[in-house]
Amino acid sequence: MEWEDVVYLCLLFASVGIGYVTRQVEDKESRKWLSSGLGFLLVFIVSGRHILHPIICTLVNGFIIIAVDRR
Repeated sequence: MEWEDVVYLCLLFASVGIGYVTRQVEDKESRKWLSSGLGFLLVFIVSGRHILHPIICTLVNGFIIIAVDRR
């Protein structure tokens, strides 16, 4: 088994466990920020120094959703 596969499996199992923990947070705003922070951390672990590409894609897609008419 490759090292990347081991890291992927560990992150996958950690995500399942973290999902249980985040559901226990009752305040919606705190849950939102916790989920965002953990998602950013997950992307950083997976992408490493190439994290700029996913961040730019997220910002561009967010801009498209906000600025473009649904039609």
